[in-house]
Parts: sequence; structure tokens; C-alpha cells
Amino acid sequence: VATVHTAATGVETLTRCEHGESDLLLIDAQLPDIDGFELTRRIKERPAAPLVVILVLFDYAAVQQEAAAAGADGLIDKTTFIQQLGPILPDLVRRQAARRGDVPGP
Repeated sequence: VATVHTAATGVETLTRCEHGESDLLLIDAQLPDIDGFELTRRIKERPAAPLVVILVLFDYAAVQQEAAAAGADGLIDKTTFIQQLGPILPDLVRRQAARRGDVPGP
């Protein structure tokens, strides 16, 4: 990870995405202005969209389906965020590198 940015709202996140400065977004499912699933749909409609992992409070089958339908690259239950993020990061880095045609480092 070279740079970390934060955004408090969906609109702010969309603005940052316009500048193409993100490779991976961790998006809360419950934002004050746009829910995380709709925000993911909007982001994934863009060319060269970053990878998106949606953070949810409960990881139910219906939530998993909604995340997949929105185009999310992953879904993490907030109650086990620390335990889940570490194991999926290497795969997300490989996927992003493959999309860009880069060779990931060690």
C-alpha cells in the first residue's frame, strides 16, 4: 500500500474515483448519502474501476448476493474485519496487478 485516502460520503468517494487515484476501496454498506451497494455499482460502471470490498455488519446470503450483483470484489463482515482482510489482500493485489498488466512484487 503506497497511499491511503479516506472519504466520509459516497459522493466524496465518487469524486476521488474520477481522479483514478485508487486501486482498492473498502466501502461501508451504510453511508450517509448513498448505500455502499449503489456506490459500488456506480464505481464499477467506470472504465478501469478499482477493486471494491464492501464492509457489512451481517454477512447473510442475501447480502452476499447483493454485493455480487453490485460488482463487488469482496465482502467483509465488520465484526471480523481484522481476521478477514489480511487473508484476502494478496489475492486482491494479484487481481489488480493482472488487470493492469503489472507483475506483482514479492
